[in-house]
Amino acid sequence: MRVMLVILVAETKLRFSQLFACKACTGGGDPHYLNENGEVVHFQGACKYIMAQYADSNNQDMSFTVYTKNEHRGSSTSVSWARYVEIHVFNRVIRLDRDNRVYTSFGLVVESSGGGNFGIFLSRRWRSEVTGPCITSVWGGNSVEFWRQWTVHDPEDPDCVGHVDIPDPVCPEDFQDALHSPQYCGLVTNEDEELFRECLQDMSESVQNFYRVSCTYDVCAYYSNVTDMKAAACANLHALATECADRGFLVDWRATANCRKLHHFHHFRMVAIATA
Repeated sequence: MRVMLVILVAETKLRFSQLFACKACTGGGDPHYLNENGEVVHFQGACKYIMAQYADSNNQDMSFTVYTKNEHRGSSTSVSWARYVEIHVFNRVIRLDRDNRVYTSFGLVVESSGGGNFGIFLSRRWRSEVTGPCITSVWGGNSVEFWRQWTVHDPEDPDCVGHVDIPDPVCPEDFQDALHSPQYCGLVTNEDEELFRECLQDMSESVQNFYRVSCTYDVCAYYSNVTDMKAAACANLHALATECADRGFLVDWRATANCRKLHHFHHFRMVAIATA
């Protein structure tokens, strides 16, 4: 059997998730994970982790593992971000860092949209046989033991710091107005803002809440460092805009949020093809 894998980069308004599979897991920021049950976990490990894996003894071409490698970033060592997503499939290792997507003909899609944001999409045909924290119906919360079982040895970072429980960061009361302004998280938290309104209304309440909470959590985690706070806000809004593009909503948000434009999201560009 000949199986084709295609890596594509950049953005389009095509809702690709409707073509292949449905989203099983979203990850972003320092890291926040949302599974298909609407559960959100704020996870702060800085090691390498299995997020989803599938082994088919009858068809090795359909076996795969998806990893994320986290790292500390910016002025805070108490929170971590996804550095890259790594896919092991067809006896190949593929790393995604920014604005890349991997498609397989058997129904696995993995995307990385930059800023530590990623999504894993799985075919309904066999997703019940996939294991990993992205698929687990009950996350196990922020349990150190729960995440330890999905930690793998990383020879590139053998002394990494595993997950630790920390209180959710909270910004001071006198910063709340700024936090919920367009300069930080207001475009997603303030219901009076119109830019993302139509897109947000297309989402379930749990997905909306994921983007709201992720943005405020990340900005407050870097409170007192203006540069890192702004970078965290822009990374979260970028992730939201990517989700909106997948849903068919192209939102011109960067000028309003005062976030520097890093990439052009106008068309797909094929950069690699692998066969097995």
